[in-house]
Amino acid sequence: MVSIQTQNRGVSSSHSEQYVTAEMIRQYTYCPVKIYWRYIIGLSSPRTAPVKRGKRLHMDIWRGRHLIKKQPDETIRVLRKYYVSDETHGLSGIIDILIIREKHEKPTEYIPVEIKTGFTRHPQKQHEMQLATYLVILNSIGLRARYGILYYYDSKAYYKIMYSDSLYRAVIDARDAIRRILSGKYMPRPKIRQAKCDPCEYAKHCIVRG
Repeated sequence: MVSIQTQNRGVSSSHSEQYVTAEMIRQYTYCPVKIYWRYIIGLSSPRTAPVKRGKRLHMDIWRGRHLIKKQPDETIRVLRKYYVSDETHGLSGIIDILIIREKHEKPTEYIPVEIKTGFTRHPQKQHEMQLATYLVILNSIGLRARYGILYYYDSKAYYKIMYSDSLYRAVIDARDAIRRILSGKYMPRPKIRQAKCDPCEYAKHCIVRG
């Protein structure tokens, strides 16, 4: 099993050794400037109503067994808020739900589940990338994870995200871009789009909107 470790919460002076988190990759995918505001400038994320609701939702007891079909002679274990890290790739994250398939008390597969609020007709890219980061970590540390699940609580819709070489490359590229931003030598360009900018917690600080 994966050992639970102490989470690195600060930005290290040696960014080559800094863990890039799945949450950071989610923020970067939504808009790269989020990394700049939060980790370079040091602005905290406001506790908006949707954020507060999301936190309450994650505190609820939710098991997730109904998302997968149990096979004969198989047992299912479910772990909540499970921290994993990958020293090889410098990645870490806290998985909302980790489903473990077992046969004869031996794990056969690991399925990370990321829970989101809201309604959507398709998986949102930033959520897909967050889940993909967990898949990279799990496979890198020797835990077989063929796919993960994005579960949208409000619509009760869920999407299976398959692990692939292209998804792996996208996570690594995002990690490298985040490290460049954290180095202080690169100012990212924002993804200027009203649908993204209006709900952004850093919108009032972003100079491109002024």
